[in-house]
Amino acid sequence: MPTQKKVNYVYVVDANGTPVMPTSRLGMVRRWLKSGQAIWYGNSRTTIQFVRSIDTQTQPLTLGVNTGFHLGM
Repeated sequence: MPTQKKVNYVYVVDANGTPVMPTSRLGMVRRWLKSGQAIWYGNSRTTIQFVRSIDTQTQPLTLGVNTGFHLGM
């Protein structure tokens, strides 16, 4: 059985508290935290918040829900 690569994401919040695109660049996240450009956001170790202002780049998102399958939503 081939092994699958697990992709870890860190969610990102700008200085105003607005969510921006998550990142999988864990090395950059570590550098941002170490240099003081970002801090851990809330009680979670999966979200960072930038201290400085950044360019907020977001992508449009479409959510698809199958209404014929009722397992819980």
